[in-house]
Amino acid sequence: MVLGSPNNVQCAKVIREEVYLKINPPFEELFDPVEEYVLTILYDAWTHSLVEDINTFDKVSIQN
Repeated sequence: MVLGSPNNVQCAKVIREEVYLKINPPFEELFDPVEEYVLTILYDAWTHSLVEDINTFDKVSIQN
């Protein structure tokens, strides 16, 4: 993983080292720690966006 590259997800060095150690020969669970890290980041961003949407929706007043 190269800093600044489109493929860099900025996961911890421990996770990167685990992937490097298991890369040859590769197996199905190779990228599980990276996947969990990315899913956590995406979940946090999604929940933040959802809360913002709910707050905005609550501010909108419906007039007849």
